[in-house]
Amino acid sequence: MRAILINPWTKEITEVAYNGDFNQMYRLLSNPLGSKVKVFTCVLELDNGDTLYVDNEGFMKKSNRVFEIKGAVFAGNGLIIGEDEACDACDAKSMLVEMQNLITWKGM
Repeated sequence: MRAILINPWTKEITEVAYNGDFNQMYRLLSNPLGSKVKVFTCVLELDNGDTLYVDNEGFMKKSNRVFEIKGAVFAGNGLIIGEDEACDACDAKSMLVEMQNLITWKGM
C-alpha cells in the first residue's frame, strides 16, 4: 500500500510501499544515520483520516533530526499511512505535494 515517508536527515518526503507488517514499519522509521526504532506510536491523525507514526523515543535520542507538521514537532523519521473504517491500514489519502508543503524542517 502507498505510504509517505518523512526523512528529516535528508529533508526528503517520498512515497514508499508499505506491506502492512509492523516489522517493516520499524525498518522504515529507523534511519541508517540515526538510532534504530524500538517502539513506534501514532501521534497525529490528519483531517483526511491518515495517521502519522513516529519513534516513541525520538526526543530521547540526541542524534535525531526533527520536523514540524500542523504545529507539532516530532523527532526522527515519520510515516503516514491511511486507515479505513475498520481501522485497518490502507493507502495514504494524503498527496505527496501536500505533505511536502505542510512539513517544515527544524534544527535541534
